[in-house]
Amino acid sequence: MGQRSSLMEPSQTTTVEDSILVEQTLAGKAEAFETLFHRYRQQLFAIIWQRLRNEDAALDVVQDAFVRAFEQLAHLKGEDRFFPWIRRIAINLAIDRIRHAQRNVALSLNAKWGEKADDVEDHAALIVDK
Repeated sequence: MGQRSSLMEPSQTTTVEDSILVEQTLAGKAEAFETLFHRYRQQLFAIIWQRLRNEDAALDVVQDAFVRAFEQLAHLKGEDRFFPWIRRIAINLAIDRIRHAQRNVALSLNAKWGEKADDVEDHAALIVDK
């Protein structure tokens, strides 16, 4: 298991390079963030796809994670590493997507059952009134 996590984590050298790319991005060099995107998009996609099992949804989450990371990049502290930070953003977005989907299913089921429950209650009220 330790081997798997080492495969998923960037090396110490990459982490140093990442911090330089973050600084460059904050200084206005968009191509530096593009480098981060190309470096981590596939890794991030694999992690998110494992959770969502839907290619389109995983692609959307990865894109949203990079947009959010870009918007919040100034909040990344110097000692924090880029990949674990964006991975956490992406996982949180995936969890939000799952919760939203579950809530929609629950609302849909409640609406269907609610209609049937009303019919049963109306029918029961007729029987009781007789």
